[in-house]
Amino acid sequence: MNSNQKELLKQEQLIKSTIITWVFLFVQFVFVQGQDNTPCSLTKEGFSSMLQRENSKEDSMQLYTCLNSGDPTIQYYLGLLFYKWGNDSSATTHFERALELNIQSTGYVHMHAARSFARWWHDDEAIEHIESAITAGAVVYPWFRSTPILKLKERNARVAMLFEQQKPSFNSWTLLFIPIIFIAFLQSLLFFTWSQRFHSSTKFLAWLTLVIAVIMTSYVLYWTKFAFDFSYLVNWYHPLYFAIGPLYYLYLRTIFSANSIIKTSSIALHFVPFLLVFICSLPLLLRAYDIQLKWPNDIVFIGTHYLFKLAHLTIYFIASLSIFRHEKQIDDYINAWSKVIIACFGLFLLANISYYVLVSWEGFQITHDYFISIVMALSILAIGVFGFIQPEVFRSVPVIKALQPIKKYRTSGLTENASLSLKKELEDLMKEHEVYKENELRLQDLANYLNASKHHVSQVINTHYGVNFFDFINTYRIEHVARLLCNPNRNKDTIIQLAYDAGFNNKVSFNKAFKQHFNMTPSAYRKLKSKEAAIKKLERNN
Repeated sequence: MNSNQKELLKQEQLIKSTIITWVFLFVQFVFVQGQDNTPCSLTKEGFSSMLQRENSKEDSMQLYTCLNSGDPTIQYYLGLLFYKWGNDSSATTHFERALELNIQSTGYVHMHAARSFARWWHDDEAIEHIESAITAGAVVYPWFRSTPILKLKERNARVAMLFEQQKPSFNSWTLLFIPIIFIAFLQSLLFFTWSQRFHSSTKFLAWLTLVIAVIMTSYVLYWTKFAFDFSYLVNWYHPLYFAIGPLYYLYLRTIFSANSIIKTSSIALHFVPFLLVFICSLPLLLRAYDIQLKWPNDIVFIGTHYLFKLAHLTIYFIASLSIFRHEKQIDDYINAWSKVIIACFGLFLLANISYYVLVSWEGFQITHDYFISIVMALSILAIGVFGFIQPEVFRSVPVIKALQPIKKYRTSGLTENASLSLKKELEDLMKEHEVYKENELRLQDLANYLNASKHHVSQVINTHYGVNFFDFINTYRIEHVARLLCNPNRNKDTIIQLAYDAGFNNKVSFNKAFKQHFNMTPSAYRKLKSKEAAIKKLERNN
C-alpha cells in the first residue's frame, strides 16, 4: 500500500468515525427531543388526537392543567383546539401567548391568529397579524384560500391589496435561476446517458448536478410562492443537503485516485446521514400527497435543523480539502479542475453559513436569501463551461490540451527544443530503466530522476502524449504485462503476480485499465496469445 492510499484510508476511517458519532448524537437528540417535557397532563400526541375528534367533557378537564403552560408549542396546540371548537377569543389568546414565548415558525402562527381574528370580525388585529407574518417571511398567499381570510379580503381593501402583493410571481432573480436549473437537469441527464464517454468519476458529478437542480427548484418555488401548487417538490432540499458533501468528496477522491476503487459499502456509509434525515423528513414530504404521519414534531424539526446541515457540510469540505492538499501525484489538469470543484464547494459552505448568520439579523432582506442559489448557479455554469465547451475535462484528456486556445504553458519557461529533449529523456527513462515498475512512483519522483521540475514533466506528458500522469505510467505497465503474458517462461505465474511486477498494486484497477487498453480481459488476452503461438509453432513444424 503506497503513501497516497494510506492517506486516503486514514481520511476514510476519520469520516467513518465521524459518521458513526454523528448517527449516535442524532439518535440521542431524537430520543431526548422526542420526549414531552411539558408540565401539563397532555402529551403533544394527545393534542394531535384531540384535533381529530369532537370536543368532550374529558378533553376539557385535561386541558385545564395546560392553560398556563410555558411551552410555546402547547400554547399553539391550545390555539388550534379552541379554533376548531369555535372559541376564537380563546384561540387568539393562546396563539398570541405562543408568539410571546418565541415559538418557532412565527409567521405560520401569526396567520393562525389572523384567521381566528378574522372569523371573530376583529379586522384590525387580523390585518396586523397578516402583516407580521409577511414581515417574518411567511408565504401567506395560501391562507387567502381559507374562508375567514377570504371574507376579510372581500370586506377590507387593505387585505385585498395584500392579496395582490402576495400572489405568485417571478422577479429578475428567479427568472435568472430558471434557465440555470434547466441547464443543471440537462447536464445531469447527459452525464447519466453518456456515462461511457466520460471518466467513471463523472457519475458522482451527475448526481451532484441533479441534487443541485432539485434544491434550486425548491427554492424558486418558495420565492415565487408557487410552492403550494407544486408542494411535492418543495421540501426535498432538507435531506438532499446531506448528499451534497459526500458527492463532492467522492468525486474529488475518484479523480485524484485513478488507481483505487471505492467499495460500494464504503460509498453507502457516506449517505447514512442523508437516509436518516430523509426518514425524519417523511412527514413533510408525504404531506404533499395528503398522507399524514403522526410523528413527534421534534423529530421533523431535527431533520431540518441548520446546525446538522452546516456541521455535515463542514466535515466533508475539510475532508475534500485534505485530499487536495495531500495528493502528491497531482497532474496540472487535475489540479486546475479540482481547484474549481473545491472553490464551488467552499463557496457553497460559506454561503450557507452567511445565510444562517444573516437570517437572525434584523436587517435581513429577501435578496440575502439568494446567496446560496447564486453559488449553486455558478457551480452549474462552471461545470457547463469546462464540461461542454471543453468536454475533454471529463475524459482523462488533460485540460491543458483542452484549453490550448488560452496557451496555459505560454509562460512556463520550457522552450520547444527543451520540451523535445525532456521528452526523449523521459522515454529513455521509461524504456531502459523501467521506473514504472515502482508501485509508489509519483510525478515528483519522475521529475527527480530527470532533474527537472514537476511542472515541466507534467507539461511534456500533457503536450506530447495527450494524457495525464496516471494514464502515461499505466500505459507502460499494461504493455509490460502484455509482454509477460506472451512469454512462455511466465506461464506458471498468475496474472495478478505479473501485474504487481509491472508496478500495479490493485487487482481491480489493473483489470479495468487492461480491458480499456486492449478491449479484453488479461486472461482472454493470455489465451489468445497462447493460441496464436501454438498456431505459429504448428505452421513451422509443417
